[in-house]
Order: sequence, then C-alpha cells, then structure tokens
Amino acid sequence: MPTRLPACLQKALCFFVLFSIARLSQAQCPATLNRLEPVSLAPAQWVAGGFIKGYYRMMPTDYSTNTIQKYPLIIYYHGSQAGGSGSATDLCKLISDQPSSLPGRIQDGSFPGSMTINGVAQQILVLMPQYTSYSETGYGGNMEAFIDYAVANYRVDPTRIYMTGMSSGANLVMDYASSSVARAQRLAGIALSSLCWNPSFAPNGPANIAAGGLPVWMVHCESDNPCVVGWPDTWNANLLAAGAQNIRYSRLGQTPNPLPHWPWLEKDEVMYCRPFPHLTWYALYSQEFTHAGGPNMLNWFAQNARTTLPLHLKQFMAKLVDQHVQLNWTTFQEVGNASFTIERAGADGRYTAIANIPAATKDAMEHDYQYIDVKPLAQLSYYRLSQTDIDGRKAILGTKTILNREGNAQLLMLGANPFTTQLTAFINTTRAQRITLELVDHNGRKLSGTTALYPSGVTEANIPTVHLPAGVYFIRVRSDLKTETHKVIKQ
Repeated sequence: MPTRLPACLQKALCFFVLFSIARLSQAQCPATLNRLEPVSLAPAQWVAGGFIKGYYRMMPTDYSTNTIQKYPLIIYYHGSQAGGSGSATDLCKLISDQPSSLPGRIQDGSFPGSMTINGVAQQILVLMPQYTSYSETGYGGNMEAFIDYAVANYRVDPTRIYMTGMSSGANLVMDYASSSVARAQRLAGIALSSLCWNPSFAPNGPANIAAGGLPVWMVHCESDNPCVVGWPDTWNANLLAAGAQNIRYSRLGQTPNPLPHWPWLEKDEVMYCRPFPHLTWYALYSQEFTHAGGPNMLNWFAQNARTTLPLHLKQFMAKLVDQHVQLNWTTFQEVGNASFTIERAGADGRYTAIANIPAATKDAMEHDYQYIDVKPLAQLSYYRLSQTDIDGRKAILGTKTILNREGNAQLLMLGANPFTTQLTAFINTTRAQRITLELVDHNGRKLSGTTALYPSGVTEANIPTVHLPAGVYFIRVRSDLKTETHKVIKQ
C-alpha cells in the first residue's frame, strides 16, 4: 500500500480538487449526450409553481414498443450548485457540476439502464429534475408535485418509486420522506449522499419513516465539514430508536491512499472518503459501492418494493370560508379503502370524530372529497384525516390547523408567541393572491422567507426556526395591497 502523503501535500491536493470542481461547474454541455434527454417545460407545465422548470430523463429503450409495461422510477435531486432554469443549457450543470453524480454516471456509461428483479432484468426510468433554488426546509409539497407529474406523464410502476439525492438534493429527499407517513409510504426506498439536514427540522420524521416502512440508505464521510457527520449519526440513531427496519448507514472513513482515485482502483478505494470529503456521491452512484458486502444502490433498490397500498393521498387542505371550515382531499389508486374519518380537536388536543365519509369506487382514478364543518370551534382548532381499510386497519393521513377569528381584518395572525422550534402563522385574505413572508432580525436582516400563492380564507404557514438562537425577531408579510410587521419571541 502506498505511503500516506505529508499533511502539506494532502492539503494542496484538497485545494486542487476544490479548484477542479469549481472549474467543472463552469464547463459547457457535452458535445453528445449519452442516454440523457433534456426536457424543458413550458410555463403552463412548470411543477410546483416553477420550482422545477425542466429535467433530464433516461428512458427505457423499449418504452415506445412495450406500451403496456410500467417501469420502476428513480427520481434524482442534484446539489445546490447545479440549480437553474431547466433550459437545455442550464440542465448541463447536472453533469458539469459533479461528473460523478448520477447524471454524470449515466453520461459516462457507468450506470446501467436496468435492475434485476427476481432474477429478471427490468429496464428503469430515471428522472433528474433541476430545481431553481433551495434554502432549508418545507419542500415536501414541491416533491409531491413532481411525483404526481411523473405518474401522470410516464408509465410508472407505483410500487417501485425510488428517490435519491446528493448534498442539498439529499436534504430535499429527506424533507419529503420524513414529512408524513403517507409520503414515506409512497416511496419504495431512498438513498442519500452527504445528507446536510439537521434532524431537528423534522422531530417526527423518524417515526413517520418507521411507520411508513421506508428503506433508507445514508452515505456520509466522517470528516465532512460543514455537513457534520453528527447529523446523519443522529438520523441513524433516531430511525433505529423509532423501530425503522431497513436502514443502511455507510459512514466512510479516511482512505489509506490519499492520491487521486484512478478508475482501475475504484473497486478497492470507493469505500473511503474522497480528498474533498463532501463528495460521497462518487461512492453511492458507483456500481462497485456496497454496504457490508451487500448490494449496490441499484440492486438494493431492486430488493425493495411496496405492496399495493389501499390508497395514495395526493393532497389534504383546510381553509376557513364564510366562517365554515372546508376540508378537501384528493386520492388515487384506492384499491382497499373502506372509509375516511374526520376528527376535530380544540387547543387541548383532544380529538373527537365528527364525520365518516365512505370511500369512492375502488379504482386507480383520482377522487376528490370534501367535508364542511358548519359549526367550527372558535380560535385554534385541529382537523385530522384518517382512513380505514376494508380489513379494519386504520391509518392517519394528515392533520391541519385552523384559526377562526371572526371579523379580524389582519393579513397575518400568529399562533403561539413566544414560540420554540417553529413559528406558526396564519394568512388571512379575502381573495387568492401572492404573499411574501419574511423573518428578520432587529437589524432588518432577512433570516428566512417564502413567497407563495395563498387562496382566500385562513391558511396556515410554518417557518422553521430551529437554527435561530432565542431572542426577539420580526415577521414581515406583504400582499398586493398591504404590508404588516409583527414582533415574535423565540424562547
């Protein structure tokens, strides 16, 4: 085994790698794309209000001839430096930013187009969306929208939908998968490279993943900084403590050979951190990378599939309209669902069933449901949606919060204040409009914020604040007609 290089030379090598990566991010599109097809969406087709405007796809070679086949789907999310407009030119960043990413592996021919399922080669569909921007958390709805887009536009096997991502892309995947049991159940497996997402962003995340039976594989370098290894360490511990069953955690140590890793040495050296320690996607997307002698990522995905679910929940919404609370939800692929139950609780959190709604015809079509509470509680109340299978099993699908303040003309109304880990606010508007929320410090410096289209009525908005120290802050809200600022206190 070669002798370890002196520390000064190792540092110089690291700077060389970082410089090379920066130069690669400025590279042009390859002269020819290998199995990567760019898809740029027209504005009317943009996903999640323009969060995704285009994507690469790797299509099964028999897609146009085998017209009844449904294919396993892998959705890949890139790192933060590869964001863009979804144009054919911007999509090239998915390759040039990191050639060892999944698009890079497809481009260089080292990632196969099929997986072996029960001894039979099955071609796969890979979609690689380019998102426009990223901050911290709250992207679950955007990710759900892209799954819906994929299912609506491609022949997808709903029991084999997988997600993977690197760096901030891994954060997006964990954000989605941990946000609810229903979302965890929609996926057959997730594989995360260099997860850089604080576990405190999703305190219920491990329980949701465990209850949803979602297989998780995390790959992280022990010397990564600032994406400290303590975060995936904590995710791993919390997932196991919550009872999650199929959890892989590949915690990479330092390579005994700090020289650049030549392709013919990949099988021996892919198990270690790279000279640039955040670059664990070199390992995850390599066909040579295994975990404790088990299968690589593609073969691991092939081992995991969903049984047919009683239903998929596409959306669940609650809003206050004319002093009535209107609940709407949409499902698809209802094959074993018997009924839905609406429960309501006041500020004490004690739920009581207020309605039971029979399931629609059992088929794969979308079904829209509605329930109107004509006598809602005053002030703060909670609505919980659950479903019951035909065999009597029950599952909670989601919970919504409503603030009923009759006659209040404020644009923004606050929930608990002082607050702890999350600031909850309510947008109160008489018509649908685009509204901007910003959390600022006493110097007016923006700390976080969102802009979205809010419907008429009262709509809940959550702003993560776990990363902020205790103190006094201000939340600023702007609509087409007015601006308000409210003082808030984090304990």
